[in-house]
Amino acid sequence: MGLILSFFLEEWPTTLTTTTLMWFVASVVIATSLRFILQLIGQKNTTTANAAIIMVLEPVMTVFVAAIWYHERMPLIQIIGCILILSALFYYRWRAMSLLSK
Repeated sequence: MGLILSFFLEEWPTTLTTTTLMWFVASVVIATSLRFILQLIGQKNTTTANAAIIMVLEPVMTVFVAAIWYHERMPLIQIIGCILILSALFYYRWRAMSLLSK
């Protein structure tokens, strides 16, 4: 869907070099497809609840890694969002553990 929108809404170069195409293919295969396949293979070996937590934590980890990797400062709204997500996860796990212990 993004490629279709990009085709209509963005300015495309008239020529593409082989290097550009190779980097494009590498980013699609490595950064998107391979990462997702490895994540799914790993989640296959865990419980449904843990897999859901991993999927919920994915955007939080992406923001943290990007902030560390690119030495960027996180805006306050992103910090608040990360805190809300982590707080909800901790509450969920605490509640689930307390219900199991009864």
